[in-house]
Amino acid sequence: GSWVHLAFSRSHTDSESWGDFFTYINGTKDAGPINKEVRYSTGAMLYLGKAQSGAEYYLNGALDDLRIYDRVLSDAEVKALHDLGQ
Repeated sequence: GSWVHLAFSRSHTDSESWGDFFTYINGTKDAGPINKEVRYSTGAMLYLGKAQSGAEYYLNGALDDLRIYDRVLSDAEVKALHDLGQ
């Protein structure tokens, strides 16, 4: 198989911590938000490579160079991260 660079961001749209969730594939932002008006929640579980539903669905692959930022990256910053692996 081949590697795919995935990045996700969640924007803040108001003071109540609502926002939109975006996906980037190989440095390019996907067509639109995959979820609109997602509520930000601190202290919630973050599942990586496993389904949140509690079922035993796991990623059949590998995660490498995982990064979590405390801010939303610009489109150019996501593209630059993708280009690091080229």
